[in-house]
Amino acid sequence: MICFAALATWALLSVLNDERWAKWLLYAAMCALGIWSHMMMVWVPIGHAVWLTWRLLRSGRLHSLTAGNPPAEPGAGGRADRSADRMFALRGLAAIALAAALTILLYWPVLDDILRIRSEFTSAEGDEPSVFGIEGLHTLLLMGGAWYWWATLPGLIAAGIGLFTSIRSAKPQAAGGAAVCAALLGLPIMVIALWAAGSWMYARFALFALPGAVLLMAIGIDALWKWRQWIGAAGLAVIVICAGLDLGLRPSRQPLREAAAFVRDRSGGDDGVLIVGLRHRVMDVYASDLDPQYSLLHGQDLETRLDTFRPRWVIVMYPRNMRQDRYEAMRQRGYSPIKRFDGWVDWGNGGLEVWEWQAW
Repeated sequence: MICFAALATWALLSVLNDERWAKWLLYAAMCALGIWSHMMMVWVPIGHAVWLTWRLLRSGRLHSLTAGNPPAEPGAGGRADRSADRMFALRGLAAIALAAALTILLYWPVLDDILRIRSEFTSAEGDEPSVFGIEGLHTLLLMGGAWYWWATLPGLIAAGIGLFTSIRSAKPQAAGGAAVCAALLGLPIMVIALWAAGSWMYARFALFALPGAVLLMAIGIDALWKWRQWIGAAGLAVIVICAGLDLGLRPSRQPLREAAAFVRDRSGGDDGVLIVGLRHRVMDVYASDLDPQYSLLHGQDLETRLDTFRPRWVIVMYPRNMRQDRYEAMRQRGYSPIKRFDGWVDWGNGGLEVWEWQAW
């Protein structure tokens, strides 16, 4: 999604300097393939469509304001400039329409299934991540290029300087303003739309905005470099080091593979394995050979499964979400925690705990 977002925005902006039909086709293909890779990529062409519509309306407004009055100098809102701007916007909107058609074609084999589960995209059960909760906070932190607060702080400062510089020194129709608008406009539109629709989001849904965040940081570093070269160089170095530390110190997203390997290495041929999970049998991907049983919805029927299945191993996913009486039920039946695997998904709640029946 990050790659296609960057390529689609680049293709759109490159047309400003050198318009060719091949670039419009490339743009449409990048948008379609990006949405095919992840649905949240749809906000990139939506942001582009809003920006292009603004350019189209602006060209019409300037036409009405300057009708019959030639510009003071070449390129200063002349009739040819207005016509070129209008044609650019219209062709861009047509390319987005083509991208929409290509996207439907790519999704056609599963379109019925998507329409059937469309109600799952609304906040119906109350435990979905809110737009203005911890996921929204980490969406903001993403603008600094990392998710640990200390790692993203230098990038946020640079991005803030870049945003200030762009607003102060560039008009939205100029090259710098155009790049920032095209790269980032989809993000606020997504946040507002999801909030208005009562839907939910994860911070990773906003990764399409990362190229725009990097652009803002680059503009900020450039401004610092022009002010004091050593400050710009130091700022760039700090951002790179912090981003590297964020990746190096961050544990696995959700260590399903590691937990399965741990149990597999210590399990006998007929040991039972019970997975306490959320809603889906995701552990089958990594532990199908162990023939795991499940107690979903964070152990809704845990006591019954323990008494009837009598597993040796219990793997608890999202441990903070399981009620304390469920843990007490396991202890009463002779289970003890022997290993914890940390995971960063759900911001610290993506770890797994492995419990073993101590009679073994």
